[in-house]
Amino acid sequence: MIAFGHPLPYTGQMQVKEVLSKRFRRIAKKLGEFQLLSFQDREEILTQNIPYLVEMQISTFFNPDLMWREQFIPLMGLEEVNKLDRKLKSLNVADLDDLQVQYSLMFTHPSLPDTKQLEEAVKEVGGWAQDACEYVLLSLVLLFCPDMLDLMERRRVEEIQLKFATLLQKYLNQRHQTEPSVSVSRFASGLNLVTKCKEMYRIVLVMEE
Repeated sequence: MIAFGHPLPYTGQMQVKEVLSKRFRRIAKKLGEFQLLSFQDREEILTQNIPYLVEMQISTFFNPDLMWREQFIPLMGLEEVNKLDRKLKSLNVADLDDLQVQYSLMFTHPSLPDTKQLEEAVKEVGGWAQDACEYVLLSLVLLFCPDMLDLMERRRVEEIQLKFATLLQKYLNQRHQTEPSVSVSRFASGLNLVTKCKEMYRIVLVMEE
């Protein structure tokens, strides 16, 4: 697929999403804030919000600044990527160092005649975080988003989300302390990505049905 432009089969696409979903579920269950919630609220968050996190994670694979090795390390791990790298080099694949895998190759949507809007959203979401801390904090804001959820303790979930949103804001303020306007703009765009990830998931869900 990487070297020869072969699209990832639908079953492969679903396997990738299932792997990521299980990974996020394990992480969520270890969070102290998550463990304080009732069983019903924990299940509601896992069922409703984990799919949004999966779409956000997938988007980061296609950050325009990443080449194929960096794209696949979060999914496959460094050791497996190195093995694949050696295999491709043994096949004398040309321009390997400049190879970049596009979203449309890994996640095809035949039922959508024009994927431009979706691909633009993928670029916007995937390219927002400038380091791991920004990505983690935004992921937590999305994980604990209470919007449209059937919650027993909505106020508690709102407070947890606010906590991580505040931490994200403080972190951005620190990173851009010489440019306050940049911090404000990036914080606003980051929060907007919460909605964007949900929209992406709904588009993809309709196409998969």
